[in-house]
Amino acid sequence: MKKKSISKFIFSITLVQLVGALGALWTTREIGGWYATLARPWFAPPNWLFGPVWTVLYLLMGIALYRFWISDSKKKDFAFIRSVYLIHFIPHIAWTWFFFSLHRIDLAFIDILVMDVMVAWILYRMKEHDKRIVYFLAPYLGWILFATALNYVFLSQYVR
Repeated sequence: MKKKSISKFIFSITLVQLVGALGALWTTREIGGWYATLARPWFAPPNWLFGPVWTVLYLLMGIALYRFWISDSKKKDFAFIRSVYLIHFIPHIAWTWFFFSLHRIDLAFIDILVMDVMVAWILYRMKEHDKRIVYFLAPYLGWILFATALNYVFLSQYVR
């Protein structure tokens, strides 16, 4: 790996991990608190699973960003796709804030629907530049779709 490529790799991983750390500020204290008080459906994972899953997902998301960054940047819409990828972190972080900090399950649900569409679009468009990006973003899309179902159950139970 060239020095420039190593710098891009480290930057990509660090950027995405920082996004995760920001979300953890709101999540960590609420997992054992408010979240533990919610009536969870049978398919809700145990609390201890969230940290390891998100750590792996953030690593994979960082690798996806890196692979995209080193792909052929002369292809059509490269800058636009990269911008959408970076912008998608706004609803990503907002979901955590809505759900865990504000306890606004309704706003979190609307937000996660936006995120679902954005991540599906990003995955579809990034794979045009590097087909292996699917391996790194598909688990993230799968997890947030699962989170969408979980959010919906909470919404149906607590917001009337």
